Amino acid sequence: MSFNAVLDAIKQVFESDSALQLFISANGWDELTVKTTYKNRESIALDELPIVMLSRPRVQRSSNYGSLDGTHIVRIYAGFYQPDVDRRVPELIEFEELLVAALEKDPTLNDLVDGINPGESMNDEGATDTCFLVQEIEVITQGV
Repeated sequence: MSFNAVLDAIKQVFESDSALQLFISANGWDELTVKTTYKNRESIALDELPIVMLSRPRVQRSSNYGSLDGTHIVRIYAGFYQPDVDRRVPELIEFEELLVAALEKDPTLNDLVDGINPGESMNDEGATDTCFLVQEIEVITQGV
């Protein structure tokens, strides 16, 4: 199995998570766009927000008696538009927490991976009205 199946499953988790969708609609934002891609922040149009972009920038592989195991780093880039400066930081934190929670609670990933460990995250502290965060997730697989 290719790791692309795992990225597709993560994409589907974000697209279907009810708590994440409720957060999006409660803030009056358009539908969440989820893509397996990477774009520089400057090349993302306002009509694409809110957005979650997934990439896998690195993997560490090991062979274990004929099984190719891996520790994959999935990088989640996520952003939204918020002109109200007082709402930016709280919404960044909640958005990040909801993304991680969606991965932790979704049972469909259990069939594809052997473990998911949230790693380091960073955000832009709501410095502009287009707010972004980056969350790394370690995904452990056996035989991928």
